[in-house]
Amino acid sequence: GFVIALPYGTSSNWVKNVLAAGSATLLTEGQLHELDQPEIVSLSDVVDVLPRKERRNLRLFRVEHALRARRRRPSDAL
Repeated sequence: GFVIALPYGTSSNWVKNVLAAGSATLLTEGQLHELDQPEIVSLSDVVDVLPRKERRNLRLFRVEHALRARRRRPSDAL
């Protein structure tokens, strides 16, 4: 799955929309990924999966939350 740090908090419209929909499409490094089961988690619970450089910046800016979502498998089609 994916972990997306939320430096602007959990009240951003895009975060609310993903949570309400229960799914999202993420474009990263030129590839589309279908995601489901989004949830807000404490950054401290997932910080170990992030690159060291990113961890330092997130600490510096006091980011507290992340959005975690599962990568939907093709067999999970709606």
